[in-house]
Amino acid sequence: MNILIAPDKFKGSLTAYQVASAISKGAKRFDETINCTILPLADGGEGSLQVIQNVLNLKQIEVKVKDPLGKTITSNYLQKGKEVYIELALSSGLQLLKIADRNPLLTSTIGTGQKIRHAIENGANVIHLFLGGSATNDAGIGISSALGYVFKDKKGKPLPAIGASLAQVENLELINPPNGLSEVLINCYVDVSNPFYGPTGAAFVYAKQKGANAEMINQLDIGLQSFANLIYKKFNTNINVKGAGAAGGIPGGLKALFNIEIHSGIDFILETLSFKEELKKADFVITGEGKYDIQSVQGKVVTGVKRIADKMNKDCILLAGCIDIDEKDPMLASYNYFDSVEKYASSQTDSINNASYYLEMMSAAMMRSIA
Repeated sequence: MNILIAPDKFKGSLTAYQVASAISKGAKRFDETINCTILPLADGGEGSLQVIQNVLNLKQIEVKVKDPLGKTITSNYLQKGKEVYIELALSSGLQLLKIADRNPLLTSTIGTGQKIRHAIENGANVIHLFLGGSATNDAGIGISSALGYVFKDKKGKPLPAIGASLAQVENLELINPPNGLSEVLINCYVDVSNPFYGPTGAAFVYAKQKGANAEMINQLDIGLQSFANLIYKKFNTNINVKGAGAAGGIPGGLKALFNIEIHSGIDFILETLSFKEELKKADFVITGEGKYDIQSVQGKVVTGVKRIADKMNKDCILLAGCIDIDEKDPMLASYNYFDSVEKYASSQTDSINNASYYLEMMSAAMMRSIA
């Protein structure tokens, strides 16, 4: 029997590789002759560079940049020829901040922009930008400011490139771009389909997890609307489109200012890792993620895996950390088998600290059930 194990990470608990390894151990506990192929995945958020680095033989470049609150840190991006691969979470990510410091009114993507500028100044002409896990809701004005844009209020005074500034931006000017910027393509890889603003936009859906309360969320959404109106007036471009709300509105905010394209992160990674070819050799596939909820169906790893498995008439099994959706939900019910760590753990802490043990147990139980 050949099994393909292709999960996402369990955020805050296990890497995608550790998840896959635990599942493999459980399957082999049931039958040691089972051949398990491990293929750790990501959807464009945290861990994306890790899963593609060896496959693409990418060189790591270290650079000093600013974190979401302006502190200088050493971070990195990956390079191959004139193409570079940048993971926003490594310089502008929520993972870089203590819970008490999270505030999307004050955070900025300027560090990610500094990486892009560094890459362009060293000859890059294609930027692969993986968006996900951001600590920001600045519509990418931090990135834009690092690439030469100045955002001004009604008096012509330059504004800081943070979320709180969006509602005050009355004008913008490109003053100091890196040479060749107009020839650079920025591919934005997203794991959600939310628009720029509104009830399902960047602020209302994601700002709470970045530290915003209800009042702050309203303020951020007003700022996004105001910025979108400014962009429409200056460039005749509607930025309130599908996917524009990813990572605090980065694709939308960059749309009229640079040469960008918006892509599905999981589709890019599945193609890069030759997922279809691996699945052809397998009897079925096991996928998983830390939390399966309504966001999972928008562009996450598990849904990308399930979509291709369905097209190839392969069974697909879901092993999650927790399932925060009705078990009768059609998408969840469409998996051939599903289970979650939370069913067995005594507490959330137990679930996080001992996820590997429970996954191994769940995998063995799954094999007994389907054999």
